[in-house]
Amino acid sequence: EHDDALKLHDFSRMSEQEFHRSIAMGYRYIIYHYTVSVFVYTVTRPTKVFRTQNRKAAWVKGLPYSAVCLLFGWWHVPGLLFNLGSLYHNFKGGVDVSAEVLEYIRQQDPMYTYGMR
Repeated sequence: EHDDALKLHDFSRMSEQEFHRSIAMGYRYIIYHYTVSVFVYTVTRPTKVFRTQNRKAAWVKGLPYSAVCLLFGWWHVPGLLFNLGSLYHNFKGGVDVSAEVLEYIRQQDPMYTYGMR
């Protein structure tokens, strides 16, 4: 379920070598969070995984999700707390999930799955 939420299947065609090359070039794989509250119901969800090369670009990509939080995340007491957490991570430039992406890529490789790599 976590793989579906982050849309990790977008990386199923990337090889482990390509992934390591992108990390060496300075790319990070990040997610953002958004919170929506409606009266007595609050939902906090991660976005799909984004690839960014610098902190400023990461921060800018997170702005739409932060806007959703600012507009819709305050309307329930737990929502307020979850919203603050979402905004904190988004304004930091997202959450780095590069390790999860690498593990997903490895799981797609049958040689790795059967211990041959």
